[in-house]
Amino acid sequence: MNSSVFINQSNAANQNQEKFHKKFDSVTCQKTTNSYVNFRDFSITNGGVVILNESVCIKILNCIFGPGNWLLAFKCLLQIYKCLVLRKYSLICDNNLVSRCFGVGKFYFEEAIFSTIIHCEASALSRCCKHLGIAVNKWDEFKLKYCSNYSPNYNPSY
Repeated sequence: MNSSVFINQSNAANQNQEKFHKKFDSVTCQKTTNSYVNFRDFSITNGGVVILNESVCIKILNCIFGPGNWLLAFKCLLQIYKCLVLRKYSLICDNNLVSRCFGVGKFYFEEAIFSTIIHCEASALSRCCKHLGIAVNKWDEFKLKYCSNYSPNYNPSY
């Protein structure tokens, strides 16, 4: 009896994954991102990382999976260092763990920790969408138009 229950659970999991892959195919993502994403929705951090705005990520996830069918959940307690806030997040869509990443935020005075936590969640959502490949064609176009690869020469003199 236990083996039949296990087989039924694995069949349900396989069917759930098939539904997820049908919903989240590249054609659907490209159509959705082309309608929602503009170049002004991207920003570049001080470290040179290209980030998609949180509101656009939410619109795209709602359009693809439907509102309430995805969740950004934190996986660990908040880690606060000297001026840095870290928290690990997971993106779950249609009962499937899709992506895991760290949210990072900087604060310069203690009163700003709460807004930094919100920024931390936004950066995690943007990174999870990047892992999914959402707006991947727009990321490349943005990098070609507005970014340049610069590495300074370092010649130490002794």
